[in-house]
Amino acid sequence: MDETREAIEEALSMVKTWNKLWTPKSWIVDYAQSEISALENLFPGMNMDLYSSLSDMVPKIMLINGKMSNLAVQIFEKTKYILGHSC
Repeated sequence: MDETREAIEEALSMVKTWNKLWTPKSWIVDYAQSEISALENLFPGMNMDLYSSLSDMVPKIMLINGKMSNLAVQIFEKTKYILGHSC
């Protein structure tokens, strides 16, 4: 898979053409500089939350009004278990 800044920017630009008003306020990224650079070019001033792993990221995605639902907690725990046993 081509994960250069240019390729990511091209893909996001295509999505952006489908909705001209799309201006995300924030984006969850890992430490991939190509992804960060593409997002900075397309959406200047956007807030980016950096995460080093999926297990760090999942709880934030599943927050509802600042709290995880019971189902979200179950999904998170199952995901951690699967990821921990997939190596």
